[in-house]
Parts: sequence; C-alpha cells; structure tokens
Amino acid sequence: YYLMDTKNEIYYDPESFTNENYHHTIHHGLESEAELEVTKAISCSARYKYTNAAFKSGKYGGYPVPLVPEHTVSGGFRVEPLDRLVVEFDGNYVGSMTIAYDMRSDSSPLEARTTMDLSASYTFKCARAFMLVRNLAGADYYSNATRNFLGNTAFYPAPGTSVEGGLAVRY
Repeated sequence: YYLMDTKNEIYYDPESFTNENYHHTIHHGLESEAELEVTKAISCSARYKYTNAAFKSGKYGGYPVPLVPEHTVSGGFRVEPLDRLVVEFDGNYVGSMTIAYDMRSDSSPLEARTTMDLSASYTFKCARAFMLVRNLAGADYYSNATRNFLGNTAFYPAPGTSVEGGLAVRY
C-alpha cells in the first residue's frame, strides 16, 4: 500500500492560462508483484497496480488527477534457452484515464490499452547486446491526449511497433 499526500504541486491551469498550485491531491493505492521460477531457465511474473488519485480541495476538489490510470497490469515470462541468452515476453494493460489538462473530466478519457513487448539479450564477458520490440502486435492506441486553449481535445497516437537495440559494456 502507498499514500502520497501532496499540497501546492505546481501545474499549468488551462482555464486561467497560468502556472498555479494544486491545493491538495492524494494518490493512494496498492502495488503487488509475483514471480515464479518454473525451472532455472524459465520464470513467470505478474504485476498489478491500483491507484486512486484525486483532487481533495480547491476548484477541482473531487475530480480525478489527469493521466493517472486506476489499473495497470503486466505479466510475462523469461526464458534462458542457452547460457547467457535471455528472451523475455511481457503483456501490458493500462486502464483508461482522464486526459491532460482536463481537470473537470469533461472530455472523453484515454481508452485502456493492451500491448506486448518481446526482448532478447546476450551477455559475453563485460558486454551485453540487446534487442527490444515494443508493441509487438502493432496495437493502435493514443499515448497521450490534452486540451488546447480552445478546449478542444487533441489525441496523440502512439507509435506502432518499434525496435530498439544496443550494446552495453560494463567495466
């Protein structure tokens, strides 16, 4: 369980076009994680986070804090088919959330989304080569949304499938 009680956090207020202080926000929730080692080379994991984030006072009292999903869930497995070669698969769920600068929750929320990621890495002595494929299935979703100065909603699409790779050296 966690509790974050914040007063006077600075934010941009789209109604007054100024930087102001939130009077009082409270974030509280629960985080849990479990991991199961099936064999020395195979393990599974699951993570869940519940968050209740709301304005407690001021002109937005009672409304949810924007861009904070109530539920997030992820899980996957890790396999080491060969010595020093690791392959990981993760599924990720992010629940719906109020868009940025929509303090009164007037706009449609960002919809919940589910994505899958796949990664592989190989370690040799002090070097590790890795590759990561994000959003493996190419799910279409909006990664962010905000309201402009006219009050219109602008949705920002997430990139489709992306590939990252690199080499890390420890010395």
